[in-house]
Amino acid sequence: MIDQRKTCFMGSGKMGEALLKGTLAAHFLHPKQVVMCDILPHRLVEIADRYGVSTSQDARTSARDSQVVILSVKPQDIRAVLKTIREVVEEDHLLISIAAGVSTTFVEEELGKKARVVRVMPNTPAMSLAGISVVSPGRYAHPEDAEYVLAFMSSVGETMLLPEENQNAAMAIHGCGPAYFSLFIESLVDAGISMGLSKEVSSKLAVETMFGSARMLKETGMEASELRRMVTSPAGTTVEALKVLEENRFRYAVIKAVERAALRAREIGEELEEER
Repeated sequence: MIDQRKTCFMGSGKMGEALLKGTLAAHFLHPKQVVMCDILPHRLVEIADRYGVSTSQDARTSARDSQVVILSVKPQDIRAVLKTIREVVEEDHLLISIAAGVSTTFVEEELGKKARVVRVMPNTPAMSLAGISVVSPGRYAHPEDAEYVLAFMSSVGETMLLPEENQNAAMAIHGCGPAYFSLFIESLVDAGISMGLSKEVSSKLAVETMFGSARMLKETGMEASELRRMVTSPAGTTVEALKVLEENRFRYAVIKAVERAALRAREIGEELEEER
């Protein structure tokens, strides 16, 4: 079902485009009710040609004329955007922020009013309608705002409603996760090539294995450790491979990487606060 609210995307970066593409493909939004706002004219031409939506370089007017404003800019740019739209944001506006590390309190205080803000962290697979998004309402958001955002994000994948204090930890897993998986696939492909397989064959084997494993875990509900044990036979090939990964502290490296990503998200928020 298409929602009828006028929706403005502030920023046409990769994630903003992913959400636009996904919500249009899922028929949650219609091109006629969407305006994409950005400072880059060539980017707006690309978006208009690709999706048939309206575009604008006038953030203030775009926000004023919309009911839902998606803050899809980089964290370092969000203060400037909020300053631009501050005077036109009213009580009937719903703001959805997907800026990593930026709290709803920061958005509210920058606007200088009790704005209805919902913080969301989606991930890139939203472009294939296979993402997962973590949703956290701000203190002035209405209950129906959270319901709306959950429905909005459900059009591009799964959703989870979590307290905002869990956002950075969650982002370090699902927001950054596609990069972790991609690096692992790259490594599998490199290994295949080093042993004489073509890149095409190695890539297909790696991608289909990851896809099938993830699908199996999702559909059966089994623990990842259970699937690992199913594949690992005593004195077999897999157990020898896992020994090498453990000897090289694979699990430790993953944990530390996720912790560092979460820390960086917190640092981004703190840096914005210090700039006030």
